[in-house]
Amino acid sequence: YEGSPGLWHSLLWVLTRLHVSFAGMHWVAGTIAVAGVFVLLRWSPFPLVLRVLFPFGFWLAYQDAVVARSYILFAVLAFPAAAILRVGMGKGLTKKRVLWLAVLLGLMANLSVHGFVASLGFAAVGWTLLRRQRQRGAWVRATAATVLLGCFWAVAVATTIPPSDVNFAAGTNFDKS
Repeated sequence: YEGSPGLWHSLLWVLTRLHVSFAGMHWVAGTIAVAGVFVLLRWSPFPLVLRVLFPFGFWLAYQDAVVARSYILFAVLAFPAAAILRVGMGKGLTKKRVLWLAVLLGLMANLSVHGFVASLGFAAVGWTLLRRQRQRGAWVRATAATVLLGCFWAVAVATTIPPSDVNFAAGTNFDKS
């Protein structure tokens, strides 16, 4: 009913079933933010100065670590996806890398509408890299990953479209358009 994909809501559902309090939710968000900073520091191509300063910026230090929203998972998903694409530019995209990329982009698409758009962009870069590889069977290796990513995208779209009995302004405007 909210008009966003369901990954964050699924995480919230699990946390409520585990009886995690609101304070506990902030600890979970902080833990995920620390994981995002680790991924940034581990696989980032940025100079050392930027890698050290970036975690203290507004986005990672406050929005991800303090405010418990769906986008806290974005850094954990986007930074490894970017690292896979960066490695793929030099060494090529192996079948294993393409599958991992599909999983990361699929989860990113189910995170938020913005994550879905970013997932499309990352996928376009991945397809371009595969096309440039021009290795025999590069497209065949990507078939399973493409099907997997397509399934993730279908779930994201299906969970984003509000049902017909929605009664708040954003949902009714969507139906009228």
